Amino acid sequence: KFQTQLGSHCANCKGSVQPTSLGKYCVRFGYDIKQFCCSTCLEEFKKGLKVCSYCQKDISKSDGFLAPVGDKGQFKDFCTQACMEKYDQMSNNLPPPVSTAQCAVCNNEKVVKIEVQLDNKIQKLCSPPCFAAFKFVNKLNADKCDMCKKYFDKKKVENFSVFYDDSPHNFCCKTCMNVYILANRKIVPCNWCKEVVVIRRTSNQQRVAKDQRLLVLEG
Repeated sequence: KFQTQLGSHCANCKGSVQPTSLGKYCVRFGYDIKQFCCSTCLEEFKKGLKVCSYCQKDISKSDGFLAPVGDKGQFKDFCTQACMEKYDQMSNNLPPPVSTAQCAVCNNEKVVKIEVQLDNKIQKLCSPPCFAAFKFVNKLNADKCDMCKKYFDKKKVENFSVFYDDSPHNFCCKTCMNVYILANRKIVPCNWCKEVVVIRRTSNQQRVAKDQRLLVLEG
């Protein structure tokens, strides 16, 4: 039922997808999971697709650029300079660069220890005491993004969660969630359709399913 509703038409040719192909040609592209009717449509779709190697934003119809990154200097597509720098940092397993700024609480110029995303701005703080004061004054229900390590107000910012390695992980945005999945995903077989997948749901019975549609079917 759920597979038919969400994957009844091919993402490439828009034709009907046969029941035997549901789940088989189901592929994750960036934020979205797309269903295809056959391998030919899947390969054709991939040829016309160009996404940022870091945030997975579709740059097929927008400005992007190629840049050599990683220890092997392979050329990758990026949408912005910031994404290229973050990808290079992630692929080389580098610590975030140390920066100094005026603390949003004490107003002293110090090394930034904590960053808070609030009202579309990044507030920089120098210490846990200043962070505690900032949370109290702004009445923050703060949570920490497991990817970018910035804090965000759970009441004001749409947040995203995934369950991985027996524990929940919270993110401040879709981009951070997507990058985390790409960096930490595991190749496992789906317990329902037996296809090879990269999304894992762990429970007491260690069940694995391909995506949310199959999770519902599996129970």
